Amino acid sequence: MMNHVSDVDANGRTDQIDLADWSLYCEKAKWQNFLFVLLFRLMVINFKAILKIAHWKKKKKLKRGRELSLVIRIVELVWNKRANGVEELTHSRSERES
Repeated sequence: MMNHVSDVDANGRTDQIDLADWSLYCEKAKWQNFLFVLLFRLMVINFKAILKIAHWKKKKKLKRGRELSLVIRIVELVWNKRANGVEELTHSRSERES
């Protein structure tokens, strides 16, 4: 005598399923679920890694931007100082001439 499992579908029909087939079906479903969960976890890890890389690049870009703005400020200060020095020289020459 073979072992069977009864399965009732949506229409109320009963199908006889062999237990060996049923265990294969359960094993297949278990592995499919395992692979789905594994794939999902890999996707989450990958997404987190992408976010961290994007955050790191943004932070690095901001740091470069701050460094660049600092250099620009220093150059402007030096330029203004030189320009003021040139004005002072021209003022002192004009004062001497008059």
